[in-house]
Amino acid sequence: MNKITVITSCRNREEFLNENIEYFSKVNLLNEHLIIDFDSIDKLDKANYKNKKVKILNVVNEPEWSITRSYNVGIQFSTSEYTMKIDADILIDYNRFNTINFEQYDILYFIENEWDPGSFIAKTSLLKEVNGFNEFIKSRFDDHDLLKRIKEKGYNIGKVEGLIKEKKHHSNELRHSSTDNYFKRKSKERFSYAVVKAHNNGGAYVSSLNLWGKNNKLYYKKLENRDIKITHPRYYNKINFYSKLKLKFIYLKTFFTIFYSNKNNIYFALIKRTLPVVLWTLPNKVNEKVIGVKISS
Repeated sequence: MNKITVITSCRNREEFLNENIEYFSKVNLLNEHLIIDFDSIDKLDKANYKNKKVKILNVVNEPEWSITRSYNVGIQFSTSEYTMKIDADILIDYNRFNTINFEQYDILYFIENEWDPGSFIAKTSLLKEVNGFNEFIKSRFDDHDLLKRIKEKGYNIGKVEGLIKEKKHHSNELRHSSTDNYFKRKSKERFSYAVVKAHNNGGAYVSSLNLWGKNNKLYYKKLENRDIKITHPRYYNKINFYSKLKLKFIYLKTFFTIFYSNKNNIYFALIKRTLPVVLWTLPNKVNEKVIGVKISS
């Protein structure tokens, strides 16, 4: 019996898909592999994917990247008893996976380190019971938030090491696009890391608000050309005013702390303390112009 739906989110990363699809086609109990094309610049063409188990879900009208909205499409359209969540840049050891008794768990994480619970196989009913990923979070800390809510429900959680065979290196530029700015010109590496950590700490804060639950309804519409339109609200825009202000401060504080982490004199200590406060009082458009990215979780 084919019990597994693999869900893979893709936004402007088609170069990883063929190898990803090839690896997961060798999972013994595979029923289907859903590729969620989250409004890529160059829309994935269904005709290019001949494997009958591969289904391309073209999501439209989503100009802003949101990993949670993307993967929730996959969960809602999964037709199998189990759903495996794997990013496009991940390859697993399918031979080893085929020997594992994953059915003894409600959810089994493929752990390479405790900081990255991003790959797993779970009962689809579990994922739907917790209402999937927290869409108040856009792009970071989403996996940790899901794990927290699953733990609270008392599900049987397993962990296995050594299944991740390879994680492809990639740039986040086509997801978290950034404009030219002083910090990016000064050090592109430190700028990128500061942006990632700021998104992550922002996501952790939003997770701590405990906003997500079954009352947050998820609605989808299949269009005539078989594209999918998400018709429920962009919940990440629905956070209240006070929480948005705190998120903004956490984001700015994290960004400057990380960017200037290699500077330990008194001058830069003051910079790390004062710049977040000054920018926090200014409009978001000014912040975006200064640091080159949109503040979010």
